[in-house]
Amino acid sequence: MKRTLTAPALLAALLVLAAVAVPARAATVTETVEKSFPLGAKGSFTIDNVNGAITVQSWDKEELKIVAVKTVKAATEEKAREALAKLQLTFKADGKSVAVAAKYPEESFWTFGWLGGGTSREISFAVMAPRGVKMGLQSVNGAVTVEAPGSDVTAETVNGRIDVSGAALLSATTVNGKVHFDVESLRSVETTNGAIEGIVRAARPEAATVETVNGAVILKFPAGASFRLDAENVNGSIDSEFPGLEGGKHSKGGDVNGGGNPISVEAVNGSITVAKL
Repeated sequence: MKRTLTAPALLAALLVLAAVAVPARAATVTETVEKSFPLGAKGSFTIDNVNGAITVQSWDKEELKIVAVKTVKAATEEKAREALAKLQLTFKADGKSVAVAAKYPEESFWTFGWLGGGTSREISFAVMAPRGVKMGLQSVNGAVTVEAPGSDVTAETVNGRIDVSGAALLSATTVNGKVHFDVESLRSVETTNGAIEGIVRAARPEAATVETVNGAVILKFPAGASFRLDAENVNGSIDSEFPGLEGGKHSKGGDVNGGGNPISVEAVNGSITVAKL
């Protein structure tokens, strides 16, 4: 079973270590940044964040609206405002795509500025996106929540839950957090410490992989959906409401309703359930 986001996972561990030793933060300052860009339904956008939640909703406008709230906590207001000035956002747009990136000061991580100064930095994003647009969303510490009918969604975080509804196609990866979805089809869903629970609504779903280490997997499909299921579980059971699967307690597979694209489901510690809608 492959694992992803190795570098961000290491970064998250450093942040947890830093949080243990920081002195009290008495001052909080915030700044709100709002940007809008023309973007059609065939366009795409990405958000690359470190600390903070990302929330996306769809609307019928051919416009991408981004509201970013920067929050800094420090021992004094002066230190908080100094840190806020160094917390930057970059925006790149060409009419067909938009790329947003959060720029945190280097000393926050590699010279342990959080340990020495007791300063925390966070940027939360609230986005209104054209219906059907393709999106890539990444954070290290923060939940990712998406309501995006017809969109191709890639969502990645290390410490945080992922919730996606309405997407045409979903790729989701987290290390510490649950993944919940209600989508047309999956590309891949992975977590290390967290359950995976979701609905796949397509009658002939795309090929997909679903993997977790510590957590249960519950997948629901239409009763008439056609796909090939291959499920493996190291320390847990496998249950299916669809007939025709072969295998034992820890490995089952077979064609569902005549077969179709392969859907691979793997777990280590936790049950696997494949149910009908």
